Amino acid sequence: MTSQQWFDASFSSRSIWWHYMVITVPRIHSRPKTAYMLIGGETNLDPVPIRDSWGEKISVKTGTVAVEVKQIPSQPITFVADPSQKSRFEDDILAWTWNTFIQSNGSDPSVLLLLPMTKASVRAMDAAQQFLREKEIPVPEKSLDNPYYQVAADIFDPYAYFDRYHNVTLCQFQGADDEFFLSDSEDYFWNDLQKATGGSYLYRIPNADHGATGVFDSLESFYFSICDQQVLPSWAWTRTINETHGQIRANVSVGDGHPAPINVTVYQAQTVTGTKRDFRAAKLDPTTGQIVVNPVKWVEMKENMEISKVGQSSIIYTYTAPMPPDGYWYGILMQATFPGPHGTALNLTTETLIIPNTFPVGPCSGEQCYGNLV
Repeated sequence: MTSQQWFDASFSSRSIWWHYMVITVPRIHSRPKTAYMLIGGETNLDPVPIRDSWGEKISVKTGTVAVEVKQIPSQPITFVADPSQKSRFEDDILAWTWNTFIQSNGSDPSVLLLLPMTKASVRAMDAAQQFLREKEIPVPEKSLDNPYYQVAADIFDPYAYFDRYHNVTLCQFQGADDEFFLSDSEDYFWNDLQKATGGSYLYRIPNADHGATGVFDSLESFYFSICDQQVLPSWAWTRTINETHGQIRANVSVGDGHPAPINVTVYQAQTVTGTKRDFRAAKLDPTTGQIVVNPVKWVEMKENMEISKVGQSSIIYTYTAPMPPDGYWYGILMQATFPGPHGTALNLTTETLIIPNTFPVGPCSGEQCYGNLV
């Protein structure tokens, strides 16, 4: 599928974006009004894909069409204005386009990589619909404080579109050890997301990195619930910290058809060093600059969980943890497993509580924020 022309040969080596697509149509197409699409990476140097195992599983189990579009972004890319003339991939492309946008004083938003990535994804939807119609299948840097960063964010940051999320049920799946997103990033938007959607869900997968290994079963269960318009769990929580302890208190409502949990547990991890509030699965070796394992381990906690009932309709789970050794941090999240449609199970978690709520360095601005990759 050719999705677009992104500038021309005077800008980069890849002005024409094309992508492999894998479309799986189940033999028993029981849910013709819903389709699943996975936006994947990989490169234009890869061989033609034969099949998509995730798409096949989702398609067969849910009775829906599954679509995977690859090479988002279309890569590798070499930029004509790049003195290094290196072949760039993924975040390396993203960084170059951000810098180009900033250096040009925000004069051309179309240079931002996330825009052609989004366009390519939309074109994949169009291509899938066209294909299915033809087959007669029913379809449904020193610039940290630069003001143009906000201009860019207003274009591609999902936060800028919260007003469009009304009555949209979302579930955010993410590894607790994600290398690119902070363990407690929800601190900065979760309450606003709840107001925008009327209630959304979160599953931070213990001991999983950016690839989110282990997400499939819960993704399948959530997708089934959306397809079949099933009642989802009522799952809410609060997090508190004092000088000696941190606490997560979760409330499960089981009235009005909301399911009761099969199991509720707590996962807790400790940072490896006392100098970084760092729960990533990988980091850079300070000597060689190579990517190495960051041995953070999320451990299931068997003690200190209190369970109480409020009448016949609510169950309250409370977990309290003492502060970690001086100079270290604990990451804590509570996980509930709920029964889902068709024999599936849905794992949901709270936001991550990090104690103590301190940072290795203070706030900075401008030149004070100069640092290195770690």
